Amino acid sequence: MTELVTLIATHPLQDIEVALSFLAAIAFVTFLRGFLSGLQQLILINMDAEHLGHARARAMWGMMLLWAFFGIWELIRLVTASLQGEPIPHTTGIIIWICAVFAILFVLPLFLFPKKGGGH
Repeated sequence: MTELVTLIATHPLQDIEVALSFLAAIAFVTFLRGFLSGLQQLILINMDAEHLGHARARAMWGMMLLWAFFGIWELIRLVTASLQGEPIPHTTGIIIWICAVFAILFVLPLFLFPKKGGGH
């Protein structure tokens, strides 16, 4: 048990990496659940497209969470590299800006065009 505590205390980035990987796997499953449940309508075109709002929402939430976890990981890499005096990874700055743009593109319409009414 002492070795485990020492390992966690000396290398905390590995634990954060495992936790973010687990959360990203859950986000990917959420995306797949939304994407695959709406795929039948794309292939067969025998369903009412208005009933697939939940599938589109699941796919969008899954993709948003994937981008968020990836952006958090890149931000952690940037902070730890700068605190340790190591050179900052070249892709980190670009990826953080891309994640910010995608977050704005996904979240901004929720505030600009709020859903009126309450479902079925």
